[in-house]
Amino acid sequence: MCHLNHYNASIRHSSVQSIKELLTSHPTLIAQNLSSLINNLAVLLTDKDDSARKAGASVLQHVMRSVSATQMSPFFTILNAHICCAMTHISEAIQVDSLTVLDCVLQQYPELVVPHSKELLTNFVHQISQQKKAGPGSRRDMLGAELSVNPSSIMSSQKWRIKVRHWYYCGWVKSIIVKCTSKLKERAEFK
Repeated sequence: MCHLNHYNASIRHSSVQSIKELLTSHPTLIAQNLSSLINNLAVLLTDKDDSARKAGASVLQHVMRSVSATQMSPFFTILNAHICCAMTHISEAIQVDSLTVLDCVLQQYPELVVPHSKELLTNFVHQISQQKKAGPGSRRDMLGAELSVNPSSIMSSQKWRIKVRHWYYCGWVKSIIVKCTSKLKERAEFK
């Protein structure tokens, strides 16, 4: 795993491939090494090299599909922080790749997402919109957002809207909102 931080992108990619082969042939190693796997693979979500980043995301998704929410719970804050960093990264390629991991997280661990839903949804909205600039004499709290359209974008705005609509209609975003609302109601009734 020490090669995941190597300066050479091809060595990082090769290291990720080796880890994937090892975990595929010995699945029990995933739970035994979950802490170091999450810590080392999540860093690759913001890797500048496409092949290392995509391979890291693929192995990370394999790990997530192999462990329960209970096992992932102690490490979810770290994973969430790396996903948020990738979602707000300056590189559009990294932002787009972060969505595949977010998609997997929403499918595998919706109950772990609930406490972090505000920051994830905020980053999600920021990805699909651009913030309006404050004009002279306007109040900062009156700023809004508008749908971002960038013709030179990696993913066209139409493809992006279809993807967002797909997530919405599949219920992932809805389920987070419903779970957040029910958690808030439970807390209010408990008090």
